[in-house]
Amino acid sequence: FRVSAGWSQRMLKVLSRDIARIKRNSGHNVPPNAVAVPNYRWVYHSTHRDKTLADYPALLEAGRGTGNSNLLGFDAATGMACALGSTLKLAPSAANYIPRVHSDILPALRDDSALVIALYIRTGRTDQLLRKKLADSTADKTQLVGYSQHIVSCALELERDHLSKGKFARSVWFVATDSPNIGRAVVSLYDGVSVEIAQEEKPQKVFQRRVYTTASRGVQTKAQISPKTADFAEALIDWYLLAESNIVVSLGSYTFAHTAALRTGRPIYTPRYKDRKGTC
Repeated sequence: FRVSAGWSQRMLKVLSRDIARIKRNSGHNVPPNAVAVPNYRWVYHSTHRDKTLADYPALLEAGRGTGNSNLLGFDAATGMACALGSTLKLAPSAANYIPRVHSDILPALRDDSALVIALYIRTGRTDQLLRKKLADSTADKTQLVGYSQHIVSCALELERDHLSKGKFARSVWFVATDSPNIGRAVVSLYDGVSVEIAQEEKPQKVFQRRVYTTASRGVQTKAQISPKTADFAEALIDWYLLAESNIVVSLGSYTFAHTAALRTGRPIYTPRYKDRKGTC
């Protein structure tokens, strides 16, 4: 069945009753759960309270079947990664949209000897283009300042911390962004740089850093602008690649990076803004 943006809470309650009736009549001791998922953009209008870190222990208990919840058998810590990681694979045809994805980018991100940090830098550029009804070919003059620079600073801090432990031989960054200019700027400033790190109980060591980006256009995919296949493909490839990292760095309010991190169960870090330095 399909749950569209036009469905009301009343209709969802009817559906929930039907699901409960089916479960009662199924004859199974632990019938499978069916969950109605409303349209993605519609849930923005939900009145439900957002989950916080304080809710996390209860979610874990629910997944282990010890809490009062319908999440029996689903581990909140790893369930998303288990489900998505085993069902999603980047098709060979992805190279039709990002030519270097299989030959260059993926092998670098999957290098077990490398510390791989994914940076999701959303500038709002394509949102502005959508509001102004401008084409995505409009000259991109977005600068690496403000929140964008804070994300980079957070990545630098994480890089120093993890490389100092002596578990990695090199550093690799992947940048996903809605601004091709930002992607080019990060590559220009930070790719090919030698990083000197003082390791624990060892002499200072020099690491090489490589920075990759798909240079996707970050085009909006809302229905009213009639998005093309390439628009969806570029977004999905960026989303997939974000999870091929050890660490994801993003602003705290964007689900694009958060759901990507869930695909492989990766930790996600956000910059602190109060100190204006972008530390994690």
